[in-house]
Amino acid sequence: MEVGGVPCVVLTVCRVAVALALAPIASIFASLVLAYTVPRRLAEKHPGWGWAAVPVGGLLGAAAGLAAVGPLGTVLWAMYGPSAPEEPFSFRTLKEARRHAIPREREVRANAVKERHGRALEFTNEVISDMYCHVVSPRDRPSRGILVMHHGLHSHGGAARMLEIAVYFSQKGYTVYSCDAVGHGRSHGSFGTIPALEQLAKNFAAVVDSIRGKHPRQPIFLKGASMGGLIVLWSTFFMEDETREEGLKGIISVCPALTVGDAAKSKFLIEFFKFLPVHFLANFVFPKLPLTKGPRGVSFSEDPELRRLAEEESDADPMEYKGRLKFATALTFTLTLMEERASAYLVKLLQTVETPLLMQHGTGDKTVDVGGSRTFIAGVKADKKSLIEYQGKSHVLLSEDEKTREKYLSDMFTFVNKLL
Repeated sequence: MEVGGVPCVVLTVCRVAVALALAPIASIFASLVLAYTVPRRLAEKHPGWGWAAVPVGGLLGAAAGLAAVGPLGTVLWAMYGPSAPEEPFSFRTLKEARRHAIPREREVRANAVKERHGRALEFTNEVISDMYCHVVSPRDRPSRGILVMHHGLHSHGGAARMLEIAVYFSQKGYTVYSCDAVGHGRSHGSFGTIPALEQLAKNFAAVVDSIRGKHPRQPIFLKGASMGGLIVLWSTFFMEDETREEGLKGIISVCPALTVGDAAKSKFLIEFFKFLPVHFLANFVFPKLPLTKGPRGVSFSEDPELRRLAEEESDADPMEYKGRLKFATALTFTLTLMEERASAYLVKLLQTVETPLLMQHGTGDKTVDVGGSRTFIAGVKADKKSLIEYQGKSHVLLSEDEKTREKYLSDMFTFVNKLL
């Protein structure tokens, strides 16, 4: 039997057996590491302790490593390590559990969008710089420009909401590339796992550079929402100079993940990460470990009926990750956006962007604080910049009423059209 034909749970049991055999070695390693990291963290939290933090923290760390962290870490590696099954306790085979095996027929909502607009618009797919891209373009006229989109956390470029935006712009003459990030949609990587936000920005920049090479005479615009709103801004610092200075004409950043709202934070995790060798754990031990629920549940409209419809659409999409926030993803968000110094440095860097910028944000957003967008836009270097706020509206503006959705889309198009 090929490995792909083995049930996930069988492989998990085998991995756990190996982990238990290695537990004594892991315990010794964990005790040594924590004997160093715990005293350091205690000294930071309690400066008055002085040198007393060393023996106290060392003993606590070593004991925790031997008794709990080492043995537990090996078992978690077995279940959630880099090469662990995506569904460790499922009786489905490894091949069946991979999202890439999901037939396109199951993407019912996205297929409905394509069927409604298939006569006037062309829907194709391309892999560009290792990112899977959903391409929508007009059939009956030459393209006026290029829009490259990046989705938010756990969504994907082929989601029905993303395609609705692509359709809106393609009907007005634009070719739209809606890309799947690593670990999302049909791109490679563990489902719902983001090793580093900076790497996503570099990946997206490479895609935009490649698209510029395919359409050297076309103006390029970027659009991203939430995590994608951050990525489109950050990506400009990794693009080729020619792309950024001559090809790129404007950026649309929607509810960008610059200041994470309290509803999407886990203060426990922020403190917990400071005691552990988190980069080692995220890369080699248990990157897929499910932790908090993340932003799911607080992103959609506050209107009960609209929220229900949005949740139904999300639940019906087999390519959208619906599980809990994974360890590697939680770590990169925490260290990049919730650690004060790192967050301040990133915001200051992004504010040096000179490309014309439109920001859009709902004032009722519980996932990303609108105050972050207000502060950010005030300090942006670009001469052409604006922030449009949608009073009382949520993080996902397309989950709102029809009037809000129409304004959201028309505001984007007005911004782009003025720059041509």
